[in-house]
Amino acid sequence: ARSVPHDVGKAYRCIVQEKHMYTMEHWAHFLFIYSPLVFEDTLLRYEPLLARGWERLRRGCAHFLDPQRTAIDHGENKKFQAYIFDFARACEERGMLTMGTMQLRLVAVHLARQEVQCGNTAYLNELWVERFVGHLKKRTKHIVTSKVEGRVAKRELILRQVRHMRRTNPQV
Repeated sequence: ARSVPHDVGKAYRCIVQEKHMYTMEHWAHFLFIYSPLVFEDTLLRYEPLLARGWERLRRGCAHFLDPQRTAIDHGENKKFQAYIFDFARACEERGMLTMGTMQLRLVAVHLARQEVQCGNTAYLNELWVERFVGHLKKRTKHIVTSKVEGRVAKRELILRQVRHMRRTNPQV
């Protein structure tokens, strides 16, 4: 077993057994600090496509999470967003569909736009996907059902219908 010091942030959590408890901060620490120690050259030897994608993911995330950046350069943002997209594509090409989560897809497509609208990502403390999931959790925390998605969709349809009725018939 490897012993990894954790003076640089949160204590290391086993990515296999405790990944469901990872926050964005844990994932960032794993990506930048622990993954080079864990993977070493094993990933490059057995999965060169994924190794290249992982390195590009690290470079892309390092760009967006760098608090030293003072100006937002759209060209640079697009380039580094393409790096993250390359990792997502490598996962899909290797059949690793569990890595192609909705969050990864959204970040690979919208992260550069997020910086234009919200400012430097490094100062947001959480990515916009987490904020959206938090918003959904607030709306559904008192719902007792096994089909939360259906309840959310049904409520959204009802709200849209009410808005439409108010626009077309102001007396309602």
